[in-house]
Amino acid sequence: PARGFSVVELLIVLVIVVILVAIAIPQFGRVQLRPVVAPDSVVAPNASGPLTVRVTGWRGRPVPGVTVRFEATGRGGAVTPTSAVTDSAGRATTTWIVRDSSTSAVFAAAVQGQRSRVALPVRVSLGRGASTAPAAAPRR
Repeated sequence: PARGFSVVELLIVLVIVVILVAIAIPQFGRVQLRPVVAPDSVVAPNASGPLTVRVTGWRGRPVPGVTVRFEATGRGGAVTPTSAVTDSAGRATTTWIVRDSSTSAVFAAAVQGQRSRVALPVRVSLGRGASTAPAAAPRR
């Protein structure tokens, strides 16, 4: 007659399950943050435009419903709104702004509760290389 699993067999199965869970949980918990639409590295004074980031998780799948915090550092830079929730494609968008008093700014995005962060430095210039519009092509 069959007795079922012995105590040793149950312990082995339990150890295997614990190891598999320990390996899998960090994979599901990590996210990556990448700019999709971002300002050029050199912009004109009083320029503004969209800043869109994409949050992906395990195996590059989009992560909907997470809060992304945006910030601007440097004199004269700003973002509005300062946070956004990702859509079904894992994208969150804000508007970046540099004022005429600014010489440089860093626009950053971070996923709340995660280490993932992206920073986009820009230099403000009156020269010919300055763009008054956001980058038209998506950045990868």
